[in-house]
Amino acid sequence: MVMRGSGKFDYSILTLNNIKISYYMNLFYRYPLVFLNLATITGILWSYLNIPMIFLILSFCLIIILLWNRKFRRYFHISLIIIVFLMGWGNTLIHRTISSHIYSQVVTMDDQLVEAIGTVNSISQTKSGKYRIGLENIEISNSTSQLGDEFGYFVYLSDKPDVNIDDTLCVKGTFLLYESQRNPGQFDLQKYYMKKGVYGLVLPDKSYFPIIYKSKRISLRKLIEATRDHIRTILSTHLEAREAGLLTALLIGDRSGLDPEMKLDFQNTGVIHVLAVSGLHVGYIVLILTTLTPMLKIPWGYNRIFILAGLLVFAALTNFTPSVNRACMMAGFYLLAPIFHRPTNSWNILSTSSFILLFINPEQLFDIGFLLSFAAVGSILFFYNEINSSLPEKLRVESIKKPYLQYPWALFIVSLSAQIGTIPITIFVFKKLPVIALLANVLIVPLVGVLVAGGIILLTINWIPIVVGWFANALWLTTVIITGLAKYFSGFYFSIIKVNTFQEFHIILYILLTIGLVLLLRKKYNYAILIILISANIVIWKWTLSSSYMDVLYLDVGQGDCAIIRFENGKTMIVDTGYRSRKRDMGEQVIVPVLNHLGVTKIDWLIMTHPHSDHIGGTMAIFSEFPVDTVIDTDIDYGSHTYNQILEYVENQKIGYKIYHSESLMKIDDETYIQFLGPDTGSSQKYNINNSSLVFRLVHGQNSFIFQGDAELEAEKEMLSYDNYLDSDVLKVGHHGSITSSSLDYLNKVSPQVAVISVGENNKFNHPSDITVNRIKSLETTLFRTDDSGAIWFRSDGKRLEHIQWK
Repeated sequence: MVMRGSGKFDYSILTLNNIKISYYMNLFYRYPLVFLNLATITGILWSYLNIPMIFLILSFCLIIILLWNRKFRRYFHISLIIIVFLMGWGNTLIHRTISSHIYSQVVTMDDQLVEAIGTVNSISQTKSGKYRIGLENIEISNSTSQLGDEFGYFVYLSDKPDVNIDDTLCVKGTFLLYESQRNPGQFDLQKYYMKKGVYGLVLPDKSYFPIIYKSKRISLRKLIEATRDHIRTILSTHLEAREAGLLTALLIGDRSGLDPEMKLDFQNTGVIHVLAVSGLHVGYIVLILTTLTPMLKIPWGYNRIFILAGLLVFAALTNFTPSVNRACMMAGFYLLAPIFHRPTNSWNILSTSSFILLFINPEQLFDIGFLLSFAAVGSILFFYNEINSSLPEKLRVESIKKPYLQYPWALFIVSLSAQIGTIPITIFVFKKLPVIALLANVLIVPLVGVLVAGGIILLTINWIPIVVGWFANALWLTTVIITGLAKYFSGFYFSIIKVNTFQEFHIILYILLTIGLVLLLRKKYNYAILIILISANIVIWKWTLSSSYMDVLYLDVGQGDCAIIRFENGKTMIVDTGYRSRKRDMGEQVIVPVLNHLGVTKIDWLIMTHPHSDHIGGTMAIFSEFPVDTVIDTDIDYGSHTYNQILEYVENQKIGYKIYHSESLMKIDDETYIQFLGPDTGSSQKYNINNSSLVFRLVHGQNSFIFQGDAELEAEKEMLSYDNYLDSDVLKVGHHGSITSSSLDYLNKVSPQVAVISVGENNKFNHPSDITVNRIKSLETTLFRTDDSGAIWFRSDGKRLEHIQWK
């Protein structure tokens, strides 16, 4: 490294004219921000290995010491990458430490009566009609402690409060943490909100009226929210609710007024991205502002400052969402580069945007919006030229001279390029592949641009009575065409393909095959064949090395029962399906996501141990998402609406239906069978449905499980005749651990190593009974409870039983 007399580094030595540098050094100096951004991402991921911070400090000190030595200064670029890696690591550790500290304090308030005082930072209305007030904590306290840390939480009110942004709200009520991930594949609501700085919610005491302290100061946040409200008012005044909801989503990113059916059509068509304000919308804003600058006669240079100011206002109106921040930053760098006489490099600009956003909040790396946004843009930058240049000369975009053909064709290639980058994320997260998206984007995206531009004009001319009415009608027609196209495309049978089996392994395989495709486009056939062979080897070795086992998952479905069994032969059984209420359907919200996560495509057997609603409530949701081969039921006449609905569906859809009693045997494969232990033939008890529960023993090689439904003491007494045959490794405790089940004689016969109680947290029945719990523990049996542990997962290879730590 060469130093000038002033002690400053002479950057001229880095040019290719002054020094011969290696290929990788050349890459670094051409794309420095790409390398630094990758170093930051690596540092963020590295922080999750939970290596003590002392190693970070020692590593940083070592790099500084090495740089002090002149011999190592020639490796400045490598040192810089390592330093940025350490910064990413350290920055993430700091964020996680702060978050963990706040959570450790907040968790002491969970389910406690508190007095909360906070500054209002958001006001919205939920689908149920309640008003959700976002607060920045000033002080929250219960009878024993108080917290003054800066964190966010929501207050839910039934009636619309007279409150504005920056007002101070004081409420008394119950503080609750958001629900964490309780089952594999289930959405982690707690983690989602914690990433946004929101740690819980307060349900106000109805006997206590909230106190509001009005803020008299004028703040930027209050001005932004007032502008957003003004935009909503203008749109709702001149447009119908459906059209106003769509335009509000497009202009300011507020999707609360979006019609649910319309949103579903956009999802199924693969154009839902147009509703998430992002680069597409920023591009239209830049186009509009660029058109305005010559009209306003703004000089060169200042016109770019004008556009940047417009982008900043737009970002503020959309609440600075990650996708808008990324797009605005990229547009800003492109606009400023000529002013400072700097060359533009799309990859460096994209990486700079990512680098800044991740430095501000490293947790954004795991945000789906962030990943989709950067994956789409990066994929367009890389694949657009690759695809276009590989086409025959006549089909290349630049060869098509007619604009009405060139623009749609270019848009099709852009859409295809974006899809290549986002498909693995979309399938992995949403388990869906929008097949019709390529065609739908070509038709809908230009119309969205027209709608966005028209919406801005509408906001500008809303004070001109007659003209605004005409313009509103034109926007209504545009909206009708867009929504009509979305509905039309979503109606195609093949518009969206459900992909249940897509795990991390498939993402790696997809990346390798994509690299192979690129090499083929570049006519590097030898390398392409090598990549294809590597991919084939990975598939073969994964299949060869994969071991056979049986999975048994006891799901956390609140105060209910559900277990999923994945047999060694790939078949799937569900035992009970939890409950369904007005607010929650455990089938839809828990069981279906878990099945998707496991890659299940078909239910071979669905067992209803007995027809109580907390055991069969989620069945209809499962029917709607998966083909079911056979339903197994107990023999009892029960007249509930849910039960009759299930039986009617089974009959209409011609689903197999079988009734089993004690001593029935069901073979699964050579190593696995089910022996039904109850109820006895002809002993079904209408006065006690619980004792009519199907009870069975699942045997897999040397391992065994008993599923007991809600069978109580009387049924247990009948099963004692099986004597030592009851001996099993795992017992699903009867009737949620109620005192009406789990007699000592029965437990001694079963002699389980592990007992599982499926029970809801703070349930009104006070399950499980302390007597039952103590009785189980007295046998030195390991006890698991779904209200404590969430889902409980066991894996059997026929010899050894393993408890899977899935969290």
